[in-house]
Amino acid sequence: RHHVMLPTLILTLLLLLLPRFLASSSAENPARHSSSRRSEAAAAAAGATTRWSCFGINALPPLALAAPPSSTGRPTSSSYDHARSVRLNHGHSAAVPLYRSLLLREGSNPINNDEEDLSAATRIAAAIGSPSRHDAACRPVVGPRPNDGGEGDDKEQEEQQQQHDDINDDGAEKMIQKLRTVLQQSGYDRINVANLFGVATENMNSYPWGPTYLTPVGAGSDRQPPPLSFGTEYADDSGDGGCGGEGEHGDAGTMINTSLSCLVTMFLLGFIVKRSTLEQHLFGGNSTINLLESLGLAFPCEIDPSYIVPYVHLFPMDVPVLSNNEDDTMESIVLVTDLHPAALSRTTVGTNEDGAVMYIGPDSLALVQHLPLKVELKKSHNRIEGGRCILDLCTGSGIQAISTLAALGRVDPNACAVCVDVNERATRFVTFNAMLNGLGDRVQVIKGDLITCRSLPMRGEDDCATTQGEDLVGLLRRTAILAQNQDVSSTATTGPCPFDIILANPPFIPVPPRKADAKADGGMRRSIDLRYGLFSSGGADGEVCLRGILRMVPQLLRPSGGFVGIVSEFMNPSEDLCRKMEQWWSSEVCARGVLFTNEHALPASIYAARRADNEDEYNLWNDHLNEIRISSVSPGLLFLRTEADCPTSCREIHIHHSLVPKTEGGSIWTPHNTLSIHHTKEHWMRA
Repeated sequence: RHHVMLPTLILTLLLLLLPRFLASSSAENPARHSSSRRSEAAAAAAGATTRWSCFGINALPPLALAAPPSSTGRPTSSSYDHARSVRLNHGHSAAVPLYRSLLLREGSNPINNDEEDLSAATRIAAAIGSPSRHDAACRPVVGPRPNDGGEGDDKEQEEQQQQHDDINDDGAEKMIQKLRTVLQQSGYDRINVANLFGVATENMNSYPWGPTYLTPVGAGSDRQPPPLSFGTEYADDSGDGGCGGEGEHGDAGTMINTSLSCLVTMFLLGFIVKRSTLEQHLFGGNSTINLLESLGLAFPCEIDPSYIVPYVHLFPMDVPVLSNNEDDTMESIVLVTDLHPAALSRTTVGTNEDGAVMYIGPDSLALVQHLPLKVELKKSHNRIEGGRCILDLCTGSGIQAISTLAALGRVDPNACAVCVDVNERATRFVTFNAMLNGLGDRVQVIKGDLITCRSLPMRGEDDCATTQGEDLVGLLRRTAILAQNQDVSSTATTGPCPFDIILANPPFIPVPPRKADAKADGGMRRSIDLRYGLFSSGGADGEVCLRGILRMVPQLLRPSGGFVGIVSEFMNPSEDLCRKMEQWWSSEVCARGVLFTNEHALPASIYAARRADNEDEYNLWNDHLNEIRISSVSPGLLFLRTEADCPTSCREIHIHHSLVPKTEGGSIWTPHNTLSIHHTKEHWMRA
């Protein structure tokens, strides 16, 4: 243990002393130009490469140290841009010294500084232990986590340790239910969050199912945490007494407000918060802080343990609960995801570089909002015995399955779901989210590859396990049948297809593929490939996963009244694309469908400009799209329904194209565009 601790202590000491050494050196000659400063930084970086190599941090690029601070004392944006580039292209460990030098910048005190970067993004990037902390997300500890060196005397630490022990003895599900209770007591839902920011909630026109109007802060942001009871003032950047400092609470209403403010500041805005503030204002205080760490959701800051750093997002959203006799009501659910790539600066996390679990974006919400569940319930009424079975492909956080089960809670309380993802991290998040929303016994997860149509082993499983590498369709059929409490032996291969609803949000970006000679383009293709990770890249043409889904679905979907909903960006949206997707179906199962896309698709040149970070990347994207003959791209939705009675004179499947008119509310994916939601549902009802 001492052999492990000694290098860590040396590394920390070097990180603390290096910026001060540079600061004192430059102070001797204040007339030096910025170019001279950059030369010194480059020279220091060369020395740093040697010093860090013993810790596995090799080949740091030039200017590994931060650029000189701006006139305000803060590092320049170019310093953070460089650090982000290193983190993306060279990995987390290579970028740790850069981010630490930015935090411990020249002439500043990293603690209690009014200009300090309080983003979780920077603290995560500067923490040596972040990969292990990412591994712990949504994985309740079996034993107490190691002490991170927080402030407090021995008695306080002993009490904290005992609280960890008590939490661990409760078991994973009870721990997650404790978190659910804290969120409920704090009022952590869509309406209360909207009220904090002055967003209207009187009708569904205003951001109907989640706080998509909030953007988490990235590394180097000069934004500061809002005040504890910020209300509408935060929109105007006014108020004081924020979550970075102390405050008083009075009655229960104030406590709810301040507890909610603390949670929003951390898990939606992406700021770090003082531990002492959370102890005073967060429901459960110190016990809840320990709970968050035990669940792998937040940890003490490695540089300054008096702060707590969020490592995930907690996204609250409302789902309309369907009813046969009454008006629909709204049910609040909360979904845990990884941080937005803008905060992470990369799309892989953890010691094994697992793909990050996708944040709740406009595409995720679009399928939830446009899903015509009422129409499908009417058409399938009295034809389904027992609970419906839902299949969620490319599940990510499980948003489609969990929101659909919540919506069916009254009309079909026995409904169940099977969620599939190639990313093992995603399957863990789905299980956690199902428990968090009281659906743990109704959601099954499978790790599988939709392109090869094979199941994949979970890390650490026995190599001889029968579910590893087998046909994914067969495994899904058996899993669904077991979930419906049927006899798997008699119906797995010969009985009717088990799924009533199949939903998917596949990766769809047509990422330029890497070349054999990675240096030919200066590493641009590699950099782009790293930036668009497992949940984004749809292969060179953007359609790899979509093809796999449409080929698999006919073997799993109920042959009469089964519904498919897919959200994606569609390349060259047209009737020709509809004919191509019909060929992918390649089944005698009869189905009808509609492809909904924007009235005005994006030209490939504009799409390339939106994906590129600079002019060279733009040229690469543009050339790639031209090479594979993509002339336009549009966000959209594909709805399909199977039909038992199909005229023999028609094709087994027919898809037609519907253009969604552009309105003042935005496009088809705009979260608050109720006009586009109305269009798709009305058109699908007629179809």
